[in-house]
Amino acid sequence: DPASRREQLLELGVRLLSTRSLDELSIETLAEEAGISRGLLYHYFGNKQDFHTAVVQRAADDLFAVVAALEL
Repeated sequence: DPASRREQLLELGVRLLSTRSLDELSIETLAEEAGISRGLLYHYFGNKQDFHTAVVQRAADDLFAVVAALEL
């Protein structure tokens, strides 16, 4: 299902972001790690900036969720 695949790609992007800078997080790297073509990645995210935005947003959401759980 496309929504699940996009989620998997975002999770992979966040994992990769933990070991490299945003500038080093390329479409080519994610496509290679995910075992997909660059074209398919562009299908899910449109362009490199949209991909970076989605990954950073996911990482921030994950961080906020952890902090919120600690405040309870």
